[in-house]
Amino acid sequence: MQNPIALFELEKAPARTSVWNDNAFDALFNTAKQSRFSIALAIMLARWTGQRQGDVLNMKWSDIADGHIHVRQHKTGVDVFVTIVPELAFMLNQARKNNSSDYIIINEETGKRYTGDNFRHWFKKIWTVAVKNNPGIDFSNLKFIDLRRTLITDLADHGCTDSEIRSISGHSGNSRIVHSVYRQNTARQADNAMNKLIGLSVITNPAFEQAG
Repeated sequence: MQNPIALFELEKAPARTSVWNDNAFDALFNTAKQSRFSIALAIMLARWTGQRQGDVLNMKWSDIADGHIHVRQHKTGVDVFVTIVPELAFMLNQARKNNSSDYIIINEETGKRYTGDNFRHWFKKIWTVAVKNNPGIDFSNLKFIDLRRTLITDLADHGCTDSEIRSISGHSGNSRIVHSVYRQNTARQADNAMNKLIGLSVITNPAFEQAG
């Protein structure tokens, strides 16, 4: 006898497609910068590294070398080396002056790394203020995770190759054997991608001031 439950199919949630436009991003970033620098820095890191929330919160100062941030993605275990663009370097230099923690993103109240829930609480609080103070900007359906999609979309829009994009996003290619086993993510691929996006040679001129 057929199980009647088998006749029903659970609806799958539609894939997210949201990206942050410049106006929405600037409004959110400026709101965060005025009230909580750590959230503004996290927003900037997500926007310009394309990494997930957990990986952003786990970033350490020791992960920065030769003008790149090294990330071993928690979800996939993939290593990526993301070029630090000047806009992000400026924020990192500001943070480094007042941050004695191993972690780049720290809670101003505790001096320690954010928990995921606490970070989401503060991000939502700042997002709400940005929405209230900018009624002319559409923030609907925009989340922190969409900052990752925003960078990936920008890279594609600027003609970056699939390999260059994956060197930053950490995604595998169509062939798991070829792209996950044989091809390695390199700092040079990340440089090529970011150079296409911002039109600046960052590989020979790292903007971040290394700590001594």
